[in-house]
This record gives sequence, structure tokens and C-alpha cells, in this order.
Amino acid sequence: MYQYSTADKTYYVNRVNNEIFFYAPIGDELASITVPAVSTFPLYKPEQFKLDNSAVFCCESEAEADRLIELGYVATTFCHAMTDWKPLEKHRIIFTGDTNRQAMETLLGGKYKAFALLDTTSISLVPDDELKAFVERYRPDSLPCVCLLDLEQAAYKEPKMILDLILREGSIMMLAAPPGIGKTWLMLGMVHAIAGDSEFLRWKSQNRRRVVVFDYELRAWDLQQRNRHYINEQGYIPKDYLRFVNREQLLQSNRKMPKLSDPWDREVIYNTIRDSDVAVFDTLSRASMEDEVKVEGWKPIEDYLLDVCAEGKSIVLIHHTNAGGLKQRGTSAHEDSLETNILLEKIEDKPPNAGAAFMVKYPKTRAVFGEKVDPFAAYLIHDAEQNKSFWRYDTLRAEEIRKQDEDDVLKDQIKKMLKDGFSGREIQKMLKIGYDKYAKLIKSIKNECALGQFIKKL
Repeated sequence: MYQYSTADKTYYVNRVNNEIFFYAPIGDELASITVPAVSTFPLYKPEQFKLDNSAVFCCESEAEADRLIELGYVATTFCHAMTDWKPLEKHRIIFTGDTNRQAMETLLGGKYKAFALLDTTSISLVPDDELKAFVERYRPDSLPCVCLLDLEQAAYKEPKMILDLILREGSIMMLAAPPGIGKTWLMLGMVHAIAGDSEFLRWKSQNRRRVVVFDYELRAWDLQQRNRHYINEQGYIPKDYLRFVNREQLLQSNRKMPKLSDPWDREVIYNTIRDSDVAVFDTLSRASMEDEVKVEGWKPIEDYLLDVCAEGKSIVLIHHTNAGGLKQRGTSAHEDSLETNILLEKIEDKPPNAGAAFMVKYPKTRAVFGEKVDPFAAYLIHDAEQNKSFWRYDTLRAEEIRKQDEDDVLKDQIKKMLKDGFSGREIQKMLKIGYDKYAKLIKSIKNECALGQFIKKL
């Protein structure tokens, strides 16, 4: 119980199991009174409010206020019945908990300094160091600056490459593609290279790093099978260097996949990746559950990701493209903080034995320039004889790759038709190609293989 005095009266306040009881002295005893009898809601420990311009944290319980006071902050309690905010008029008011922002703005009527709402769980559950780091963001103190001379002489650590050409320490990378094109296959190849200190397509790992993949879409069985492909190709990865958070796995523990849009879930995510170097979210749509068209839903997520990157961790976001497939879906603000933006475009005329087939393009890069970020084609080829699949890439330009793929198909058809006894003229007519094109393809076939039994047909 604590005392609260006004100019003409003294009240006593007590809280029991989150219920508030008010008392007024009558003679030598305290008599219980109701809230309407109190014209102003009593602030908790009003003796704190002596310093001007300090931030005051208005909590929903005395326990939370006491916790902040113990850490050196100014804190009190409040409720929506409170009508007298005058003791706080020279302070910046910061509300904690699930307070309705619009209701509080109406209640304050714009008479007091700007305030924030901390959408967090009970302050009493957060460790001291994390709580201090969290609430310090809302302190009105001036920010520390670095002068040009100190900046020039400081010994900053140069960010190292994690996956050569595309991913550096403390950076955000986005991989965007239309649905069903093979972006998860590509992402798994990347993380196996990072965690296994190996090479994948044009990208080479620079020292083994620890990776956590938040997989929001695949069934556990599908995730297992796709990883087995890379284990067969690149070998096993040391324990705990590549870890997965999967929906089915969490359901077994009655847990749900965390959302980047939820402040508490962001803390859960951070605790999960605390000892890792790279965090992958597949996909951003599932991980955020925000309106992707509006920048307002993205900005809190972006701030969180940048804070994580400031500690040297790297983020990989797997995302969908828009209906045209030419850029990532949603607000263009997604691209503001990206160091690398990779876009996959489907190759329609792919080789017959190719599963995934796409052009890899770099709409945005900060760390690498020139020919290193030229587009290239990537194919996931299935070898039916050996019953295995493997990746190959081609650094030719897109148009050259398309023409080369068309020529490969034509050459296969020509060889088959020659073996079946068709003449050159018959082949040209059936494939609708001219003599010059036919002669060029025949020359290429001669260079690639012994024509043997059908040499006389050429």
C-alpha cells in the first residue's frame, strides 16, 4: 500500500492480484472508497517526478514499475480512469504493455510530450541487460556522435565474405523468384556451401559458418529429402553448423513458427540465432504475415534485422516476385537495406533433363561489381542412368543461353532422325529449319561425337 496526497486530501492505494483498492482516512481508520470518489488517479511513487525532461515509463503493474525504478529509470503506474496527468507534463511519457495507442492519444489530448508504446511482454520476465538495451531506445538523451577525425583513425573491422560474391558479414540478402521455380532448392545449396565450407554454382564459401534456417513452407519429409541431395553431393556438415526450425517439428512441442512482425517473437528468433552467423527466412511472406504492399508493416521488421546485422550476423530473406516476375513482391522499401538482391527468372526452353532452370540476376549489389555479377543460367539436371541430380551453370548471356538450349534440342532430334533413316532434306522440312542452320548443326554434331553408322546421311 502507498500514500497519495492532493492539495486537500490524502488517499491510500493497494493492489491485490491486479485489483486496485482505494482507501480514505476517517478518524483513526481507513475506509474503503470507490474509484469515482477519487477525482484524480493516484500516481505510483510521485516523489520521482522532480526532474524535468526525463522519460517516465507508465506501467500496468507496480511490480513492473519497481523493476524499472531499480534499474535507475523513472516509472509509475496508470489506468484508463486516470484524469490528472499534470505531474507528468514536463516528461516524455512512455506506456508499456498492450495499451491502445489511439485511446491514449485521445486521453492526453496532445498536451504532453511525444510518447511511445512498448509492445512487449511482462517487464519482470526480461533479463536486466536486455531490458536496459530495450528501454534505452526510448530515452530522450542526445545520441553519441563520432567526429570525422576519429572516424578516419578508428580501426574498424572489415566485413568478411561468407559466400563469395553475394553474402558478407552483417548484411541482408534477398533472393526473390516466382512460385515453384526452385528458390528453396537454390537456398539449400547456398546454406550447405556456407555451413560445409564448400562451393555451390559460382559461389564459394569463405570459412565455415553456423546457419539457422527458418523454414515456414516445406513438410519435414520434403525438407529431409532435399537436404539428402546436398549431403550426397557435398558430404555431411559438422553437427550444429546447419540447423532448421520447421513447422512440423515445432508442433510436436506445441510451439508455433515465430513471426518477424511480432515483437516478442523477434526476441525468440534472436535467442535462437544468438550463437549463429547466418539466419535464413523462407519465405518472407510467411515469416512476417504483414501487408507486403504497405511500408508501415515492413519498417519495424527492417529495424530489427538491421539491429541483428549490427552484431555481425547476416540475414537471407527468401521472397516471391510480383505477378510480372520482374521484381520482388510488395513495397519497394524491401530493397532499401539490402546489400545483395538476387532475382531468378524462369528459363522456358530448358533442356529436357532439367528440373529447375532459371537465370540468376543481380538487380542490386554493394560489395561486388563488374563481370562478377553478370547474369548466369542455372540448371538442376537429372541423370536418369545414375538416378541422381546435379547443378550446372552457364555464364553466357541470356539470349546466347536460350539459343544454345534450342540448338541442343535440335541436335538431339537430328541425330535421332538420321539414325531412323531420314534424309537431310526431310529433316530440314520436318524441323522447319533452313539449309544453313542445318549445316551448322551437323558440323557441331561432327565435332561432338563419332557419327558412325549414319555418317553417309550427312
